[in-house]
Amino acid sequence: MMENRLFNELITIRKPVQLISESKSPVIEYQTTAVDIKARFEPLNTLFNRNVLGNTAKQTFRVFINSIEIKPNYEIIRQSDGMKFSVLEIKNFFEHHTELIIEAKTCSV
Repeated sequence: MMENRLFNELITIRKPVQLISESKSPVIEYQTTAVDIKARFEPLNTLFNRNVLGNTAKQTFRVFINSIEIKPNYEIIRQSDGMKFSVLEIKNFFEHHTELIIEAKTCSV
């Protein structure tokens, strides 16, 4: 377990739940699983995706938290600014702490 003084952010963890399984396009709702989890964000890199709208930036972060149940595709909300992220990769270090690789979600209309 990492010391609390190393964490400088609070996050909320939400898991995706599919509401309608019979539809062609998935209808997903997020259910909150944990609130006020202390975490530390470290910027990893910024990639550019080329699409119809031009180049769009994808920010990637490395997040450190104490061990908690989390899986890929869970949603992380940083409480300081309300920014939403999607979990890409999880590394659990012997139940001592968990390292997440997350990507910032972009708005799509």
